[in-house]
Amino acid sequence: MKPAPVVPSTEVVQVKISPNQTYQADMNDATKISIAKQAIHFSVSEALVNGENGAPGYKYVPAADFTGSDEVTLISSKTETSYFSGGGCSNGNSNEHTTVTTKYITLKITVGN
Repeated sequence: MKPAPVVPSTEVVQVKISPNQTYQADMNDATKISIAKQAIHFSVSEALVNGENGAPGYKYVPAADFTGSDEVTLISSKTETSYFSGGGCSNGNSNEHTTVTTKYITLKITVGN
């Protein structure tokens, strides 16, 4: 019998910004960020890598003079590799284990005064 597929967790983040203001967040607990569902009312909505600290992140700038609600769903992936030694002869077998954890992050963005 096949194991049940792992369903990624979902996190919802409420964001409030002023019109024409930039929202940017580093996602330090992730290895990679991508966009699953793009926002609608934006001039900039992009997954990025912070040039200063190398952390993946996300940047949002609403469309000029836009006020109202917008929403974007991000995919946050974290890759971890564990190395272990069991002693003795490894017979050429690798002593590493890689785990990829994925979660969805929905940003509910309110743009207003």
